[in-house]
Amino acid sequence: VLAAMFGVPEEGITVVAEHVGGGFGSKGTPRPDVVLAAMAARHTGRPVTVNLPRRLLPTVVGHRAPTLHRLRLGATEDGRLTSLVHEVATHTSRIKEFVEQAAVPARVMYAAPHSRTLHRVAPLDVPSPSWMRAPGEAPGMYALESAMDELACELGLDPVELRIRNEPDREPDSGRPFSSRHLVECLREGARRFGWDGRDPRPRSRTAGPLLIGSGVAAATYPVM
Repeated sequence: VLAAMFGVPEEGITVVAEHVGGGFGSKGTPRPDVVLAAMAARHTGRPVTVNLPRRLLPTVVGHRAPTLHRLRLGATEDGRLTSLVHEVATHTSRIKEFVEQAAVPARVMYAAPHSRTLHRVAPLDVPSPSWMRAPGEAPGMYALESAMDELACELGLDPVELRIRNEPDREPDSGRPFSSRHLVECLREGARRFGWDGRDPRPRSRTAGPLLIGSGVAAATYPVM
């Protein structure tokens, strides 16, 4: 990116990053402070360090935009999904559009014959959101899986069994075959390892001091493209 911006060959640029971590998320692209440092160094002919006070860091490192979710599930009494709606509202900045794809997992997770996903984005006077540790599928899955657990409770069904009953044989959104998919095996093996059959399925059935303890189920998906 810097080579293209400043018109120099890539081999003429050396990046030294002492603290990278996983090299993911907000570390995935150069930020404005890197560009400012390069511009200042070229202008002065001297090495330049850009030092930002902590309160200004969010303007350059990005942030996870909040996502507001509305989920509606329709199902038969035996737990077969008939409809699924996942609507998401979030914000972006006025200078760069970035949208967390939070409703996308709802298109591929369960075999609902009627489904609708929607993202609404409000441009605000805020720093530009960006990639964070996990993509937008993470908050989207939290919302979807919470709704599935609530549905299981309403129907009086085991939440693992509810998911297994709605396992699609093809991608619901496009009809294409999955290259691989092992969610049912994962759920069953997880239930076996956790001793799921021996739990008390009632919500708020256990306490630990002032805390109420329950058991839930959640699947996860990652956009491998």
